[in-house]
Amino acid sequence: PEIELVYALNAIDFSDYTYLYQQDLPMTVEAYQGVMDDTSSTPQARAMSWLLYEDSRDISNEAGERWALASLYYSWQGERWHSAKNWLSSESACEWEFITCDVVTGNIQEIVLESNNLVGTIPPEIALLNTTQSMWLRNNSLS
Repeated sequence: PEIELVYALNAIDFSDYTYLYQQDLPMTVEAYQGVMDDTSSTPQARAMSWLLYEDSRDISNEAGERWALASLYYSWQGERWHSAKNWLSSESACEWEFITCDVVTGNIQEIVLESNNLVGTIPPEIALLNTTQSMWLRNNSLS
């Protein structure tokens, strides 16, 4: 998990928006143990816990994107979504329900989460999804 933490923190540093969160995130692997299910923790810390301890995918090239998607999931109360097939699984994000990727590059092109019981605010981690061309979020409770 220590190598994955380095990948993730470097990927987060990629964006001026998410760099602020990197300053607030613990820099030790142990700090994330058991945090994924702790609803009193921040969505960002819960996402990092998932990435380090539950996601068995090789994240060296996908750390920022997977952390951002997991942060969205926790920020928008993903446990209460009507449907979230493969979200927070070790499958490629392209296999996660509501995500469409470019078949050649594998980059996320579109995320369609309309009418899926999303609740919360739009977090800055969305900036790390820089290949995403469109995101559909209407008919949810987002601000």
